[in-house]
Amino acid sequence: MQERDWKKFVKIKQTAFDKFCTQSLQELSELINNSAEHPYDRLQLAQKFLKEKNTRMHQLFDAHSRNQATLQLLMIRNAGLLDEVLLSTLSKDLQENTKPQSWSDYCPD
Repeated sequence: MQERDWKKFVKIKQTAFDKFCTQSLQELSELINNSAEHPYDRLQLAQKFLKEKNTRMHQLFDAHSRNQATLQLLMIRNAGLLDEVLLSTLSKDLQENTKPQSWSDYCPD
């Protein structure tokens, strides 16, 4: 990844991380406030939800190296967490190489 793209990626990654956290908190709020479920069941569901979100958060955001940045950007885009305005500031090559449909190249059926 070029230096110019790397500097922009760092900002993109932070924005995506904030969006991930905000979405997760909204989903958790809906889960725990669902009065149709018994309180114990909501607690169990919340614990499972948090474990899954924590795992996903680490998959998406833990790596912080230029070597991993392109793959990380691809995963962030695939998760729908990327701001398209920020994406447009990256080089055309990087935009093309990290399109969500490119994900299928790395994950066989």
